[in-house]
Amino acid sequence: MALLAALSQAQTAAGSATQAAPKTSGPAPTKLGFIDSLRIVYETEEGKAEIAKVQEFINKKQSEYDTKKTDLDKLSEQYQNQQRTLNPETRGEMEKTIQSRETELKRFQEDTQAEIDRQRDGILGKLGQKIQTLIDDYARENGYAAIFVRSQNQTYVAPSLDVTDEVIRRYNQKFPGAKPPVAPPAAKKP
Repeated sequence: MALLAALSQAQTAAGSATQAAPKTSGPAPTKLGFIDSLRIVYETEEGKAEIAKVQEFINKKQSEYDTKKTDLDKLSEQYQNQQRTLNPETRGEMEKTIQSRETELKRFQEDTQAEIDRQRDGILGKLGQKIQTLIDDYARENGYAAIFVRSQNQTYVAPSLDVTDEVIRRYNQKFPGAKPPVAPPAAKKP
């Protein structure tokens, strides 16, 4: 009985303590933001420089591919034109050569794509860590509860919630990228 009375008194005291607490008008508004991660990668100075390197690699490999493809097409055309007049042994050799070059070209494409993917992943990894640190700092400094990555699945996000430009500005400020060299002014003629 004494235990029951003590519990009853404790509950009454607790009830009056919660009633005495000041009431708030509701939870504080939650500040949210969004970023466009691809814009950050493509619009930061460092991102532009890294993407230019990958594009240079792609252009080089495309040129190599075009040369290999042209050679293969010429060989295939030559085979088509001479097929009826070639002896069986020569025809078989040409067919093996064409098949071998087709396989080489396919492997070249696969290897090139794998290298492009590796370089792209390297850029995303290198910039991604820096971007995440900047976003964390920005969110903390500006009272954001969450900053989300903008995706195609979101049908609408108010432009006022987009903090991409600020993250790009801070990124370029903190991690200035390689800028193209400035050509010296032309010498004046007397």
